[in-house]
Amino acid sequence: DLSGRNNVKVKATTVAGFSYGIYLKGSSTNVLSANNLTNNYIGVCVDESDFNILSGNVIAYNEYYGIQLSNSFGNTVSENNVTNNEGQGITMWSSSNTILRGNIISYNQYIGVEFFHSNKYNMIIDNNVTKNERGIQLTMPGASDYNTFSRNYLVNNDYGIVLSGGHNNTLSSNIVE
Repeated sequence: DLSGRNNVKVKATTVAGFSYGIYLKGSSTNVLSANNLTNNYIGVCVDESDFNILSGNVIAYNEYYGIQLSNSFGNTVSENNVTNNEGQGITMWSSSNTILRGNIISYNQYIGVEFFHSNKYNMIIDNNVTKNERGIQLTMPGASDYNTFSRNYLVNNDYGIVLSGGHNNTLSSNIVE
């Protein structure tokens, strides 16, 4: 539990069998890299936490979400392997100015990347989102506006991109098959 912690680096750690692999609440400028977060309820939870970096982690076989970002600002999620989670791979609630780049998000039971309730000004770029029920989904309630989805590879999902809420989002150069 890294609640209220700032400037902490967690690297090359294995966490399995807990409620949260890593939990950040009210925390900023932390770096989580090269960790193995498996068989937890939620792999990584970033709640009310800003400017954190999650990079190069394996986040798999968690009971609900691989990564949950809620009420957070300016985080970077890059080069992670987010696979085989029983719910969503990555879910975002009321978070803004976050970058999701270069992640492998596959074989999650429901949604690869879910935007739920008012996410704004996020960039979802160069991700490989495959073999989920839904690749990327913007879900009601609350509009998710002004987000950019670009150069993502969405293949072998039951549904590639589902837009059921939001305005002024940009989708460009995505491959959906």
